[in-house]
Order: sequence, then C-alpha cells, then structure tokens
Amino acid sequence: MLTIKLKLRTPNNGKSQILNEYLKDFTACASWWLRKIQKDKTTSRTKLHHRYYHEARGTFNSLPSANIQCALDKAIETQRAYWKKKGNKSLPQFKSLFGCFRNDTFKIENNAVRLTVGSRKTIWLPLIIPDRFKESLNLKFGRSEVKRVRGQWYLYLTVKPEIKSDVKSENVLGVDIGVAKLAVISTPDKKINKFFSGEETRYIKNHYHNLRKKLQAKLGEGKNVYKALKRISGKEKRWTKDANHKLSRQIVNIAKDNKAVIAIENLKGIRERIKATKRVRRMLHNWNFRQLISFIEYKARLDGLCCVSIDPRGTSRKCSACGYTEKSNRKSQSRFKCSNCGLELNADLNAARNIADRALESLPSGYMLEGAGGLALPEVGLAHNLASSA
Repeated sequence: MLTIKLKLRTPNNGKSQILNEYLKDFTACASWWLRKIQKDKTTSRTKLHHRYYHEARGTFNSLPSANIQCALDKAIETQRAYWKKKGNKSLPQFKSLFGCFRNDTFKIENNAVRLTVGSRKTIWLPLIIPDRFKESLNLKFGRSEVKRVRGQWYLYLTVKPEIKSDVKSENVLGVDIGVAKLAVISTPDKKINKFFSGEETRYIKNHYHNLRKKLQAKLGEGKNVYKALKRISGKEKRWTKDANHKLSRQIVNIAKDNKAVIAIENLKGIRERIKATKRVRRMLHNWNFRQLISFIEYKARLDGLCCVSIDPRGTSRKCSACGYTEKSNRKSQSRFKCSNCGLELNADLNAARNIADRALESLPSGYMLEGAGGLALPEVGLAHNLASSA
C-alpha cells in the first residue's frame, strides 16, 4: 500500500467546525482503544471487539460504527509498532488530532472527497490533485486519514498499486550507499558506472547543524528555542525525504532501462562500518538510509523489478577484478588499489561491483541464465526482504 498526500482546499467555517469535532472524537476514541490494549496487553482484534465494542459504541455515540472500528485498527497498529521497536520507555499515545476513514466511508469524485463524519452526516471537501497523482485515483483505496498540519488540511490517501509482473530481468545493478557519495551503482559487466554525489547533502546538513547551534547560543533554553528547533528539524526532514525520493527514482529508472535486478547492501551496522571524520559521521547518523532503501524497494516493485539484500561485509576490501581480499586494498575513503593485481579505482565503485557480483552468485533457484549472462525471473514482482525500513 502507498500513501498519497493530497491538500484540501480551505473549508468554510461550518465544515471546519464539523471536521474539528470529528477529529477530536476520533482521536479520543483511538486513545481510548489504546488504553484498553495496554491494559489487557493484547492486540487481538477479536478479543478487543468482544470485550469493549458495546462500551465504545455507548461512549462515542457520535461516531459511526465503521469509524469506531477504524479507531480500533489504528490503535492496534500503533501498539504493535511500539512492541516491535524494543527498548522504548514511554507508552505510545496520540498527541495530535487526526481522523481515519475506512474505504467505504469516503468517496473521491470530481476533484472532491465525501467524508462520512457521523450517522447520516457527510461533508464534501474540494481537493487539490496534482497531475502526477490523478492516475492513482483509479486504484483501490485503503484506510485513509485527514489531518490538519500547520493550519492546512490534508487527506492522506492510501492506495493499492498495481504491481507489474511482465518485466524480464537481464542484468544486476549493484548499489553501494554512503555519505561522500550518496550512492554508487555498477553492473557485473562494468558497462554501467554512475556516482550520485553527496556534496549538496553535506552542505545542507551542515547548514541546519550550524543554524541549530546559533539558535541555541542566542536563545538558550526554553519554549521558544524548542519551537524553533522543531521547525528547523521539520524542514530538514522534508528536504531529506525529497532528496531520497529523487535519488531512488533515478536508481530505479536506470535499473528499469537495463532490465536489472537491484542488489543493495544490507543496512545493519552501516554506521559502525563506515569510517569517516567527525563531521561526516554526524551526517551519517542524521541521514535516513532506511527511508532511501524503502523508496527504492517500493518504486522497483511498481515497475516490476526485483530487489535483493546483500551482505556487504568484505565488499570494500575485495578486488572486483581478481577477488583478492585484504584490508590494505582500501587505501582511503575514496581510493582502492589491489595489492595482488594492481587494479586501482574509486573504492565505492569497487564495492558496488562486488555487491552486484555477490547478488549474481547468490540468486535463489528458479533464476535461469540466458545467453550471455542474462537473467529471467520466473516471478518478477517478488521482492526479497530488505533490511528493515522505516
């Protein structure tokens, strides 16, 4: 499932009041369910429904039955995510107002959305739909949300994309991820060699870091500096997300043009593996690698491509030409020179080639070699599990 963020045109005072009341009631209902889940220590929908549904109907009688069930689903999803992330100290809670709608409680038609916000109560709200999202409105909808963010109303529309399955893979594209170079890609035949510079990223990250330091020095501590830092953090996250979207799209497009399986390194331990200066390591800890991986994965699947996760250990020390592996081969962050055969090239490019080679060697049974090293996937659209992504 994919989520599309659509902006709602500013509703009039009457509709704004109705929406605000619904969001307050729905958030209260979801919080109520969350407390019941934490009390009973179960996320079994069947058990919770049998124990508390009638009580919920009596407590939140302004909400339709479908929306009360949506609130239960949202609470279960939130608690399960919390239990999955081990080590959290504080229990999850809903701090901002939101409202969920099951796919049978809303309808999009003529650039507007109809929302069921009460028993026999619906409102129509005009939508701003960019051209790039118009085709997505023909897909099957899932549970969606309405939120108010910085004074603007948004519909977070969940859609189920159509996964293509008719792409024949004929190559492998190795992807090495880093900070000096955000990504370097190559193929076993060495015909594709492309670098994605991290220069702009380092500049932007340093800009926000220095801005935070100046604000803290100027304002000290307190509510004002907290709000300012939160605002800056939001801008930085949005920039990072946009950069990851653009980078992932370029990588997937290259793989699509060359009908290639995308081989990408497993992210586990990446921050410990990369050796760099204090400044670069700071950016390394701030960069959302898992988000980049998840973007590559879902965009690849939409285009009918396959992603495989590769253990990267040794790829930075192994010679992609002769296979000789030695720590001394990696002369510096960017320089690789094989002590055995004398091959000298960019270290990240060498790693990308090794990742591609390792993927080619470890493809599961069912992949058939065709002609000069081509690959035919019996079921393209199958995406092997990547490292956990946010």
